Amino acid sequence: MAWDESKHPRVPKGSPSGGEFISKGSTQSTSKAEKLKEARGIYDSDSYSMPFTGRANELVKWAKENGVELPLFPDGSLNVEKLTFISGAITGAVDPESERGLEHAERYYNEIRHRKDDVVSISRNTGIPEDVILKVKNYLFYDKQVLSDGTVRRFDADCYIAHSWQRLTEGKAIEADLLLLRHEIMELSLVNQGYSQSEAHDITNRSYNYTKAIKEYYEGKKWLY
Repeated sequence: MAWDESKHPRVPKGSPSGGEFISKGSTQSTSKAEKLKEARGIYDSDSYSMPFTGRANELVKWAKENGVELPLFPDGSLNVEKLTFISGAITGAVDPESERGLEHAERYYNEIRHRKDDVVSISRNTGIPEDVILKVKNYLFYDKQVLSDGTVRRFDADCYIAHSWQRLTEGKAIEADLLLLRHEIMELSLVNQGYSQSEAHDITNRSYNYTKAIKEYYEGKKWLY
């Protein structure tokens, strides 16, 4: 899906550079940290891998039903050694609103913060300039914002966004994923013009409602976990 910049300007007039980014840092509520500990189950605590002992047949069945390609041996059995779940790499296997979805989002956000190739890949896959993608990445995953609850912190990890960023990086974007970029580009531009984050978010939703679009996409989805 190609990006048509004529229909979706990079930034509104008066904000040609996209503005300065504020300092980077991270905080996390105790309740969310506790939830992450409780969410341990299918994920290995020391890596991004996902153990499948005794669940291979279930995974193969789920993948066939949902059109997901898995690494298989010639006889059709699962090649577990080649199945690398980098914080849930099979997009759509984990319910984004479940405890495991929260775990997946936290892990993948951490991975994104250490990646060096995603900005170039997303730019190549969408046609959006690298500098714009970099600003979106900083805004979503690094920078602190004054959020609607009055706290100054990074955005909470969101499994829907984690899935979208992954597809955008891999060149498998759906329309809702492109909507995410349009939403964040416009929201960031409004924040740089002086709007609060919550005000900018609400205004942007009138044109680019990512949450609505992505939930409609996943409606009726059969989750493996």
